[in-house]
Amino acid sequence: MFLYFGPVLTRHLRRDLYSHRRRDISGATHTLLTPETSFSIHCLNPAQAAAVRQVFSPLYNTHGELKFPRQQPGSENPAIVSSLYGEDLFAVSEVSSLVFFEFVSNCALGHQDWFHFGVFNPTFNLNTLNLQDYQIAADLNLFNIATFDGDFSSLQSRGGKVITYHGQADMPISPADTEFYYQHFSSTMGLPPSELDGFLRFFQIGGMSHCATGPGAWEIGQTIAGASGNLTAETLDPDRNVLTAVVRWVEEGIAPDTILGTKYVNDTTFGVEFSRRHCHYPTRNIYDRKGDSNLPGSWSCKEVGRIFIRL
Repeated sequence: MFLYFGPVLTRHLRRDLYSHRRRDISGATHTLLTPETSFSIHCLNPAQAAAVRQVFSPLYNTHGELKFPRQQPGSENPAIVSSLYGEDLFAVSEVSSLVFFEFVSNCALGHQDWFHFGVFNPTFNLNTLNLQDYQIAADLNLFNIATFDGDFSSLQSRGGKVITYHGQADMPISPADTEFYYQHFSSTMGLPPSELDGFLRFFQIGGMSHCATGPGAWEIGQTIAGASGNLTAETLDPDRNVLTAVVRWVEEGIAPDTILGTKYVNDTTFGVEFSRRHCHYPTRNIYDRKGDSNLPGSWSCKEVGRIFIRL
C-alpha cells in the first residue's frame, strides 16, 4: 500500500532565489522604515513595520507552544493579499464572486461557522477573536480537527511510503507549516531526516502556488492541467510524477531523490518553458551561477543552513 498527500522554482532566477531564501524580517522591515521626520510612499512607518513583523513571525499559544510558524516571505498573491491581511479577520469571503477563489471563500465561511456553532455560539463576534479564544478552540480540538499526529510508526511498519510536497509560493497555507510538520514527525518519532527518508520524503516546490499553478516549474504530476490535460508516457514518468513515483517506491523500492518539475509555456502544450529538479528536504536547489537557469543541470541539491523551529 502507499499513502500520497500534498496540499518556488520560478520563471526567473531572481524569483528562484527569493522564494527559497530565509529572511530576517526584523532586519528587512528596519531598513524599510521611514524616518519620523519624513514621508515616503515607498517606505513603512513604524506601525506598518510592526504589522509586517507580526505577519512573518511565529505564533505561540498561551502555553508558549508554537502553533503557527509564520507566513512565507515572497508568497504574497496580489489578488487576495488585502483579503488575507486586511483588518477584517474573514474578509476573504468578499472574493466569493470570483470562481478561482471560491475554495478560499468556502474555507472562510467554514471558519465562521466553526466558531459560531462549534466553539462558541452564533452571537460571538468573530472580529474580536484573540489568542485566548484560539486557545479555547485548540484545547477543545473538536472531532480531532487538529490532525497533528506525528507518529507514523504504524504506516512505517506496514511498508507504507509517503511523498508530501508544498508549493513555496502558497499563500492560503504557509509552506512553513509543512516544514514545521516535518520537524514534528522527526521529533515525535525520534528520527533524523536521514532515517525518515526510508519511508517519508518532503519536497519543497519552488514557484508553485496553492497545490498547482504559479510562475515556477509546478507541474509534477499532481494534475495534468499544466500539460493541457495530456496523459502521456512523459507525464507519467516516475521521475516527474509524484503519484507514479510513490507507486514505484512501494513496488520497486526506488525512492525519489528529486522530482522533475515542468513549467509549460502559458501552461499549455506550446512547449516547455523551463524545468527544475525539486529536492527532498532538508536539501534544496542551488544555482551554479554559470549555466542556463532554465535547465535542470544548472542546479544541484545541497543542504544549507536551516532555521529549525522550536517545537
